[in-house]
Amino acid sequence: MKCTTKHHKSAKIVFLSPGDPRDRTQWSGTINAIFVALQNRDGNVRFITGGVLELMGRAARKLSSLVGINLQLRYSKPFGWLAGWWASARIWTLKADAIVAVAASNYVAFLRTRRPIIYISDATFAAIERLYPEFRTLPAWLRRDGNDLERRSLRRSSHVIYPSEWARRSAVEDYGVDDRIIHVLPFGPNLSRELLGKFRVVKTADFANSLRILFVAVDWERKNGDLVLEIGRALRRAGLPCELFLVGRIPATVRTGNGINVVGFLDKNDPADLTKLCALYEKADFFIMPTTADAYGIVFSEAQAFGCPSITFDVGGTSTAVLDNETGIVLPLTAKAEDFARRVEQLVRDPSSYETMSRNARRRYEQSANWEAWAETILQLARPPQHPKPRETDCGAGVSRHANCALQIFRPWLLPPGSPQELRRYDPRGAKLRP
Repeated sequence: MKCTTKHHKSAKIVFLSPGDPRDRTQWSGTINAIFVALQNRDGNVRFITGGVLELMGRAARKLSSLVGINLQLRYSKPFGWLAGWWASARIWTLKADAIVAVAASNYVAFLRTRRPIIYISDATFAAIERLYPEFRTLPAWLRRDGNDLERRSLRRSSHVIYPSEWARRSAVEDYGVDDRIIHVLPFGPNLSRELLGKFRVVKTADFANSLRILFVAVDWERKNGDLVLEIGRALRRAGLPCELFLVGRIPATVRTGNGINVVGFLDKNDPADLTKLCALYEKADFFIMPTTADAYGIVFSEAQAFGCPSITFDVGGTSTAVLDNETGIVLPLTAKAEDFARRVEQLVRDPSSYETMSRNARRRYEQSANWEAWAETILQLARPPQHPKPRETDCGAGVSRHANCALQIFRPWLLPPGSPQELRRYDPRGAKLRP
């Protein structure tokens, strides 16, 4: 008897990102995590980066900051046109079934291709503009350009993946995106399964000596490090001895002693530092980061992987990163240090609830908040049809293929941006979005 098992055709993917996806420092390591997961799952992945364009954008930002101007030219239309041309020319040379664009709205906006685009981001420009104060200081024309690039990117995308409901709502409400093409997947931790396997990932309610509270952040002010110190004092006043472990760029005024342990910055690219960070997650009873602005917060995903309940403010995408009363606690922005301390005390006095919350956190990591789940979803969306139509080149057939491809790349610059002809030609779904 012949085997009749059907095998899906492997998807060829072009991975488009502003920086090198092999660099763990890009986008808090998330770009690297998605790229590695796709490689491990399928292996048929080629990548394109912004290269010199990103260097130019960063240089312009630094120069403008010297004269007190917040000029992030990466969100401007001229940069988008240049980035679109750059990416289109590079993609033309590669065979692919789909393009996976991560944190690259300024590259997708004017991208010229018939291949389906899977667009991944942690937020929309409109949502970020409302959340982060520094975006509100951008010149009005640059904010308009940033929103226009975002609108065009979403228009050209066949599928959009966000990590939070907050980002999904913004895409629908601010840009009129069809909710049916949006997928919400919680971010995974930027730690490998092999590394996690070396540590204990289930918490027990053993608070006999003192509570161990972990805080990890590079931006002390925005992540509200001072409030963490206040929470520690509030817990001690409530009769709960605790130790704070502070990781990141900690102000020189904060020193080790009196229940405070200043660990300092740990580099994830350094194996010794990475192991030390994992050991801190393993020993922590709670992860507390009362951030005032965050699109998601990868550190919540990392704490979750260790079964460590997280406590934070309800801001941006944190309410998806931390499920209130399930994997942690989410408090309103009006909450004080005493409110945080009170919720911690409730869990300490109820060991069963604490251990259930720890198990829920770990279970969520295993079932959905991991990069293997992301890779599987992306590959399903990118996989070519089982019975494709007769083969045709991406831009044309026959001896004129190269001439046709060149025409498709350069033709849009002959059409007015946003013209009906341009939108009809390059909107893969023919969707009519709100202007």
